[in-house]
Amino acid sequence: DISKFQSDITLREVAYRVFSAAPEIRELSSPFLPIVTILNKSFASLTIGRSSESTFQEVLEKYAPTIHFSIPGLTLDRDRLDNLRHRLSNFDYVFVGLFTNDLLAFDQSIIQFLTNLKATTNVVVVFFGNENTVIADFEAFEHRILMREDCAFAQQIAPQLLFGANGFGNSKQRLGYSLPEIHGMD
Repeated sequence: DISKFQSDITLREVAYRVFSAAPEIRELSSPFLPIVTILNKSFASLTIGRSSESTFQEVLEKYAPTIHFSIPGLTLDRDRLDNLRHRLSNFDYVFVGLFTNDLLAFDQSIIQFLTNLKATTNVVVVFFGNENTVIADFEAFEHRILMREDCAFAQQIAPQLLFGANGFGNSKQRLGYSLPEIHGMD
């Protein structure tokens, strides 16, 4: 049935446009977003609150080779955090996806871990979900993107913001990955 197919496309298009307009980007000092030059740069992603690879990580791969790490729960023993920080500090950029839907607070060891990490590399914290409950813990992080929702659309859009495909600062640096209908290709 073509009419159902068309309405599904229209709903996806509207949802994509809503989620594209929703993020809040905060760069407090020395802005480096969007990342335009990827040659000779190394990238890692770290998800916190997810045990499996996320859509966020899958889309990051479309822009640059990215090594993925995760902290499935909210806590990790100190030795494992130190080992992970050492491994991540070897990358030029680390994108931290915080999946915060059901969180009331982050364990201080995670916050300290990320604080130590940002002293050695460029860290961008991306909140997926209700950031209001945990945002105060991350005020010291200069580079933050607040997606406000934990859904496939938000996770597709965040990497596009990071790499300049979604009109970051009203200038597109790259092609985005979205629905063809958004670009008049229906």
